Amino acid sequence: MFESKKEGHKMGVISAVAYTVGDIVGSGIFVSPTAILKYSGSVGLSLIIWAATALISLIGALCYIELGTAIRRKGNDFAYLSYFRWRPVATAFLYVSILLSYPSTMSIQSITLGEYIVTGPLMFLNFFSLGKMAAPFQILVTICYTHNFHDSFHGTTHKPGDVVLALYSGLFAYNGWDVLNFGGDEIKDPKRTLPIAAIAGISISAVLYISMNIAYFSVLSLDEFKGHDAVAVIFAEKTLGNFQYAMPFLIAIMMMGSLNTGIFACSRYAMAGAANRVAPSPLAVADTSFFSPRMAVLFEVLVAVGLSFIGDLDNIISYMSFAIWSQRLLTQTAFIYYKWKGYCDWDSAINLPIIVPILFWCICLALLTVSVWKDFYVAIYGLSIIAGGFVVYFLFVFPNTLPRFVHQIEEKLMVITQCIFIAMPIFAPPDSEDIYSRRKEFKTKL
Repeated sequence: MFESKKEGHKMGVISAVAYTVGDIVGSGIFVSPTAILKYSGSVGLSLIIWAATALISLIGALCYIELGTAIRRKGNDFAYLSYFRWRPVATAFLYVSILLSYPSTMSIQSITLGEYIVTGPLMFLNFFSLGKMAAPFQILVTICYTHNFHDSFHGTTHKPGDVVLALYSGLFAYNGWDVLNFGGDEIKDPKRTLPIAAIAGISISAVLYISMNIAYFSVLSLDEFKGHDAVAVIFAEKTLGNFQYAMPFLIAIMMMGSLNTGIFACSRYAMAGAANRVAPSPLAVADTSFFSPRMAVLFEVLVAVGLSFIGDLDNIISYMSFAIWSQRLLTQTAFIYYKWKGYCDWDSAINLPIIVPILFWCICLALLTVSVWKDFYVAIYGLSIIAGGFVVYFLFVFPNTLPRFVHQIEEKLMVITQCIFIAMPIFAPPDSEDIYSRRKEFKTKL
């Protein structure tokens, strides 16, 4: 009965596309344009950067589509690294992600959302000023302000380092293309749904981003563009008149969508760790009505609330970005190795040429190298955080010799959690298929 309910609540194509777009389109459209123009130096190259980063994101998405259609489990990189028997690496990054990476991102999104919710009504009070009623028609004048597109490559940078930094800013805006991989077993017909959702989600986001930037360049001078971190605000002031006061509400809605998909991703990540017995077991419970990991959701929300009291989270986000791209690099390393060996030829999956993951591996390595070159301390702190994840694994997970009272507390928490959330635990079977069983099958065929 539980399995039938689970099947009934799986995500279809439309929901999957909505989740992908919702996770990609967030604060990046308001922050990244300034950074991309700053590093690229010209309007023409900045638009090319937006298109190029969409292509890079699509390459990464294709790699994760193959992994997601073959290894249909929760947990994204954790599930894939565990499948490849890289359990220490998978567990180390799991703890980094569920305790720092994703909760810190959620914390920043929540704080930003709160600021716009508070600011919106205050700004909206000025909407009824009679002296400004003609201002909305200003867009008819400013829309013709297009001299930025004359000689659009004037000022283009010739420094490869600046181009790479511009690409890095663009990739930040497209981050979220792998959100569906966190709920691998909650996707209906993954072989059809994942590619449609990823390609459509990235394409819709790319069209939106490029269109918004063309609109920005049509209205703002380059000096105005470079002088504001959040160009959407000054754009609204120049074009929308009184309707500019609706901007905080629009931004809040977009941030709410990103926050929703962020909660979806990190809660499934935590649940995957618990289901594989490397995280506290109460996180593995799912309610019997909607198959939602409510305890994992509550846990991640509480961690995000706790991190919000730290203050400035920008530095933590930089370190976490280094950790996330390191995890992707290692996932692709394992994937390429076993694909080259011939163990990743899945009948039920979308199989890509090996050049695609190799290309994405090179992109991951380049991004990490640029991070080290730009700020060596980011690499030091990022590696220190990852090392902390390994410490947790070898102290608490690997020996499997925790004191008896710890197991007793865990058992009582499991009972309490099941009663409160009307839920039941979902554990991965101990004989789950992994790359070793695939290798044996491959050798048998030979």
